[in-house]
Amino acid sequence: MDNIYANVTVDTIKVHDDFNTQTQCVTSSAKSNLLRGAAVCLGLLCVLLLAGIIGVYVHYNRVTGDFEEAQSVLQRKRDQLKAETNDLKRKKDLLGKQFTSGWVHFNSSLYFLSRVKKTWDQSRVYCENMNSSLVIITSRLEQNFIHGLNGVFWIGLSDKKKEGSWKWVDGKDLNLGFWKSGEPNNMNNNEHCAERRFHDANPEESWNDESFAHLQVIGRHQKG
Repeated sequence: MDNIYANVTVDTIKVHDDFNTQTQCVTSSAKSNLLRGAAVCLGLLCVLLLAGIIGVYVHYNRVTGDFEEAQSVLQRKRDQLKAETNDLKRKKDLLGKQFTSGWVHFNSSLYFLSRVKKTWDQSRVYCENMNSSLVIITSRLEQNFIHGLNGVFWIGLSDKKKEGSWKWVDGKDLNLGFWKSGEPNNMNNNEHCAERRFHDANPEESWNDESFAHLQVIGRHQKG
C-alpha cells in the first residue's frame, strides 16, 4: 500500500508539474503574441503620425505659398494705385497751371493758342511737351469753335507720309475736312501740313495746306 500511495503521489506531482509547465508555455506564448501585437500597433501609430506630420507640413507650405502670393498681388495693386494717384495729382496740377496760363475750355477738352510761332514739326513737339497734341478737329461744332480763335495756326493734320493721305497726329484718317475751295493743292509739291488760315472765310472753308511757314500753335488737351 505504501508503494502504491507513493507511486500515486509521484504521478500526481508529475501531472501537476506538467500542467504548470504547459501553463507557463501558454502564458509565455500569449505574452509574446501580445508584445508582437503591441509592436505592430505602435508601428502603425508611428506611420500614421509620420503621415500626419507630412500632411501638416505640405498644407503649411501650400498655405504659406498662397499667403505670399496674395501678399505680392496686394503689394502690386498698392503700387499701381499709388502710381495712378500720383499721375492724377500731376494731371490735376498741370490742368490747374493750364487754366491760369491761357487755356480755354470747350466741351471735354482744353485748348491753348500760343504766342510763339513754330514750324509744324516743332509745333507737334511743343504740344506733346505740354501734355497735349496739335488740335484734332472731329466735328463741325469744334471747327466753329476753333474758327473763332484769332490768328493763323497749325492744326494736327498732315500727309507727310503719303501724298494725299491726310492723317491726324493720333494716326487716324481724315474723315471730315474744312478746306478752302481749291485746297489742298500741294503747291510746288511741298505742302504737306494743314493750317487754319482763312479766318475771315466760311468756318467750314478755312483750311489750307502749307509746309515751311512759322505759325502759331494751337494745342488740345482732352480731359480723361
